[in-house]
Amino acid sequence: TVAVTKVGDSWQARLTLTTAGALSLWVSGQGQFAQGAPWTIDVLPGAAVPSKCTAHGPGLGGGKAGAAQRVWVVPRDSYSNALREFDPARASAAALGESWGVGAPALDAGLEGEPLAVLLTYTPAVPAGGTATLYVRVDGQNVKSSPFSVRVSADANSSAGPSAAALPFAMYLRAAGRTNSRCRARSCMLSSNVYRRTLCGGIEMRCATPA
Repeated sequence: TVAVTKVGDSWQARLTLTTAGALSLWVSGQGQFAQGAPWTIDVLPGAAVPSKCTAHGPGLGGGKAGAAQRVWVVPRDSYSNALREFDPARASAAALGESWGVGAPALDAGLEGEPLAVLLTYTPAVPAGGTATLYVRVDGQNVKSSPFSVRVSADANSSAGPSAAALPFAMYLRAAGRTNSRCRARSCMLSSNVYRRTLCGGIEMRCATPA
């Protein structure tokens, strides 16, 4: 937007710009352009606003336990303009309550269509597979659409664990590392045991209890 006011014998224009980048400025009066017009001005983006920053990459969907996953964060200002300079240490990715490996954030110019991005890496540590909640943040606050539900597939090298048929229901849940009294179970008869498929925080486990 442009606001023009008269100050003495001259005119003063105040511009409110919301788009960063190179712009052409034209000034005219009484139907004629001012000498030297147009001028090229470089509009810089504002400060990063976490709720406007965006996250991208395959790591937002999850991956295999024990394998590094990648997420890019594009820092943006209040008008969603991508920043050209940014301290990567201000960005982070973590799954609360999980002991996941997290790499040091680094600036990366390889994200197509963006002038700058921060590359974040994390290594899921859920050998039994399942889902987890990934928080992607800038300055300790969630970026747009964060947190993300990520699916972690089982590590091919991990042990399948004890046989479900050999353990009581509660013991098998503890062995899988998940206990949740709100789990929903569907029971069915199979041989002499009752088998239950249980969803605990999005993680599906096959459990057994004596008939």
